[in-house]
Amino acid sequence: MLNEPDSPAVKGHSMSISPATINRTATSQSMAQRVFVADRVLSGGSAIVLIVGSPVIASVLVWSTPVVLAVGLGLALNTLLLHTIIQRRAFTSLLAKASADIDIAWVLVSLAGVAGLLGETSTIGRWLIAGGAVGVGAVAALKVVVIGRGRLL
Repeated sequence: MLNEPDSPAVKGHSMSISPATINRTATSQSMAQRVFVADRVLSGGSAIVLIVGSPVIASVLVWSTPVVLAVGLGLALNTLLLHTIIQRRAFTSLLAKASADIDIAWVLVSLAGVAGLLGETSTIGRWLIAGGAVGVGAVAALKVVVIGRGRLL
């Protein structure tokens, strides 16, 4: 069949891709985009809340206002990274992997904070940090899945 005059290989065209492969690729890209867009919204929203509400949040957590501001600014930078990944559709890139690593680091630092290893934090603060860590951990797991799927296709 490949040696027939009308076959794509003989005409110099690439071999066709099955519709199932195209559908899997589109679904994987779509899922990856949704994960990264959701993370961008959560990260950006959290950054705004922490920056604008830093004095109140600092008092609730029993932290200094500059520390809360620094966390908010860090999240703003993370939001820019996520925006770059989304705009470039670079869901399996080194930047995407770095984003997942940042989320994992966030979870580990949060656990250290909940355990009291990073200084004093109020009880409600520990619960809030633990809840945030669960959410960030879920996003990190989804990123690992979509990055892995993208490499398989």
